[in-house]
Amino acid sequence: MKKFVAFVFVLSVIVYLNGMTAYAQGKGRDQEAKEARNEEKLEERIERNPALKAKIESLLPPGANVKRAASGFRNEGQFIADLQDSRNLNIPFDQLKAQMTGSNAVSLGEAIQKLSPGMTEKQAKEEAKKAEKQAKVTEKTKPIS
Repeated sequence: MKKFVAFVFVLSVIVYLNGMTAYAQGKGRDQEAKEARNEEKLEERIERNPALKAKIESLLPPGANVKRAASGFRNEGQFIADLQDSRNLNIPFDQLKAQMTGSNAVSLGEAIQKLSPGMTEKQAKEEAKKAEKQAKVTEKTKPIS
């Protein structure tokens, strides 16, 4: 009887852990799909608002397009703040983007500090806040009627 109870217990643990693995893998796919939808929405919002698109294009490095530049960012504000700080601090946009997107993403302030070693943590955070405020103003750009 003890062997039977132990067998059922071990079997239950295996089934439970197997289900957890499948659950965790499903979460990853769901997150990837959500990020893809967010990117689509970001690009669509920019495309629907020609005035906003013009402002963003003026911040992009020469030869870059909005769609490719915006890919990977979580939201419009993060994307525009990155563009603002790239321009404000003369840090290449692609380097800032690489720090802020992907599997080892860091905050804008951390990215600025990594790419501007002479800047203190406090200065980097202040620059990030400044760019985020500028991004909010840019995001409020009304469509041309």
